[in-house]
Amino acid sequence: MMHKSPPEIGEYNSLKEQSGYARPIEEFGKAELSEDHLGNLERMLGMLIQRRRYLAQEAIAYQMTFMGRSYDIAKIQPIIEAMQAAIAHEKMLASAKD
Repeated sequence: MMHKSPPEIGEYNSLKEQSGYARPIEEFGKAELSEDHLGNLERMLGMLIQRRRYLAQEAIAYQMTFMGRSYDIAKIQPIIEAMQAAIAHEKMLASAKD
């Protein structure tokens, strides 16, 4: 069985290879576009928390991934905290309008 050689650097289409990242996935439920900025931020926060839980679960299930998943969790935690701050800021802006 012959293996296909990787494409030459000039032939590599990074957009095609990464196109799956830009598509809605069912893992987080139906993708719904909304002008509700606070709702969007809260949904993103929920997605990040869910991802953190998956990472921890994977580390327990596949113990050889423990260090890598711990690193991933350490990287995602500041993002979660930034999302929480953004949500608090949006709530402050909304209450200032009232």
